[in-house]
Amino acid sequence: MHIHLNRSLYFAMIAILVVLTSGCYDLNADRRNANNYGSSKEVPRAEQGNRTYGIQQQSTALHNNSSLVFSQKLSREVESLDGVNSAIVMLTDHNAYCAILVDNSATGTTGSTSERKETNNSGTSLGRYNPFTFNQYANPNDLATGINNYDTVEEPDRLAHGFKQTIANKIREAHPSVQQVYISANRDFINQMNTYAQESWKGYPLDSYVEQFNTTVKQLFIRDDNKPVR
Repeated sequence: MHIHLNRSLYFAMIAILVVLTSGCYDLNADRRNANNYGSSKEVPRAEQGNRTYGIQQQSTALHNNSSLVFSQKLSREVESLDGVNSAIVMLTDHNAYCAILVDNSATGTTGSTSERKETNNSGTSLGRYNPFTFNQYANPNDLATGINNYDTVEEPDRLAHGFKQTIANKIREAHPSVQQVYISANRDFINQMNTYAQESWKGYPLDSYVEQFNTTVKQLFIRDDNKPVR
């Protein structure tokens, strides 16, 4: 009887350990997957009606903004997310525009590993307009210069759906009145947004930049079906 009791106690302890170990494994698995955005550019069928970020469309009216304000608060909120090295968020009368630098603190941020990135990753600061040249020039006022601790991505639609969805949700939580959230990791875009942010930090209004800004976002976020595929 004593032997049978000890044996039962032994197997009970084993069962408890198995359950605890499985729970820890699942918890660790969830923690590992928390910063994996899934890589896919496509919106899952179940989420097609719930996409929270703006996409490239042909209508220019979507970007006829009449005001421009840099949001330090929203920029810091986005920078707190896995996969984001730096962020600059601009608010207009209707929309939010978010320029980001992508880092390796998350996986699945771009559509695939073969997507065209603008960073050479060679460990040197390369030319602003062509990071695949040997030109060592870098504007000291630029935020994105091609140094290999982050990535820039040329086209907005080459960022993964899950990544953009997470960023847009973060912005909407902090600023619910925004109509559309447009997100890009384009190098020229984030450098231009950084110029505006610097002006704002100096206390200058950004009204004089609205027309230039609208031209930029129309070029970046309006779909051009005649644009050559790279």
